[in-house]
Amino acid sequence: MIPLKVKSKNNITLYLFCLVLGICVGLIIWLLLKVMSVGTDFIWKTVPTYLSLPFYPVIICTLCGVLMGFIHKHFHNDYPDELQTVMYKVKNEKYYPYDKVLLIIPSILLPLICGASVGPEAGLTCLVACLCYWVGDNIKFAKANSAKYTTVGMSVALGLLFHSPLFGIFEPAEDNDDENIFKLPRGNNLFLYALAIVGALGVYALLSAMFGGGLGMSRFSETNTFSPADYAMIIVYISAGALLGILYHIFNKFAGIIFSKIPVFWREITGGLLLGLVGTILPLTMFSGESQTQDLMEGFMEYSPWLLILVAVVKLFVTSSCISSGLKGGHFFPLIFSGISLGYGVTMLASNFIQVDYVFGVAVVTAVVLGVAMKKPFAVTALLFILFPIKDIFWIFTAAAVGSRIPAVFLKKTAS
Repeated sequence: MIPLKVKSKNNITLYLFCLVLGICVGLIIWLLLKVMSVGTDFIWKTVPTYLSLPFYPVIICTLCGVLMGFIHKHFHNDYPDELQTVMYKVKNEKYYPYDKVLLIIPSILLPLICGASVGPEAGLTCLVACLCYWVGDNIKFAKANSAKYTTVGMSVALGLLFHSPLFGIFEPAEDNDDENIFKLPRGNNLFLYALAIVGALGVYALLSAMFGGGLGMSRFSETNTFSPADYAMIIVYISAGALLGILYHIFNKFAGIIFSKIPVFWREITGGLLLGLVGTILPLTMFSGESQTQDLMEGFMEYSPWLLILVAVVKLFVTSSCISSGLKGGHFFPLIFSGISLGYGVTMLASNFIQVDYVFGVAVVTAVVLGVAMKKPFAVTALLFILFPIKDIFWIFTAAAVGSRIPAVFLKKTAS
């Protein structure tokens, strides 16, 4: 994270500014998630009750591709940028363009509302960066600190979106490709982040209580079935998660190559059509995966373990296809869902032979998948801490650390 060194005479002003920034970030996130929720319910619940059409997902997703293709082609806009792209521009270029912010908003919402297998985090951090640099260019005090508080704003957005303030700190701060793995905020800088996250959480909680809305996954409950057999299964869980994580990189490279050969507009239509066709066959592969994860937690036994494993693989393929085709968004929520789906599938197969703790198996598999994909074990642990029992945290970190150490040579061949 970018160091925040401010002269003492500016501290109070900066403290107030970061608090207000947090409030604005909380308002933006709540508003976009509320619009997304209302739009999703209207298209996927209200309309089908009055209009029964065959292949409805194909129609909606293809139409989304048409709209996104029109935006990208006629406005020369490929927003929203992926999360790492936004952070790279803020960190290295010390600027993020906001001149097309009015195009960024529909580019964020359309894929999410129409069922694309992406999360909202990329678009929201993109929007927060635009807001911060717009303020920096229009307010004299803010201009001198724009790169600094933009980093705080993006961290707050991530921390609030995933209900994990620690994830908001670790995700941008942890970099295994850098000589200095951590660039954590300290002292005064950490206090600035704390002020901003308190402001964001406060307004978000208030608006959610008053008007509803929000996004988040329920926490897995504690179980009492943990036994020595679960330790014996760890190698199986790690192997399964590592394989899915490697497939994630392969899918990203493959989708990037294929869709780069298709002209803009037709590329988005192709992505939407593919999403609709796959979603018609496997509905669990659509959307970010947040509500689908809740469905699995409550009724995973209703599915075949092989179906859950298939869904986990196809989900990541669809996510890569959506992002590469222009139906863009984040990958964290789909990765979590895929890891959970694979975890349930593997533990259900194992339960035919031995007694296993389903939650433990799901936690380890998910941690490995995220570890391979993100290569940030501390960020993964902070992210999954909100989902899984505290007793599993050591194993979550261990699994994420193992996953993050998948041989660099192989990853360069599959993800470059």
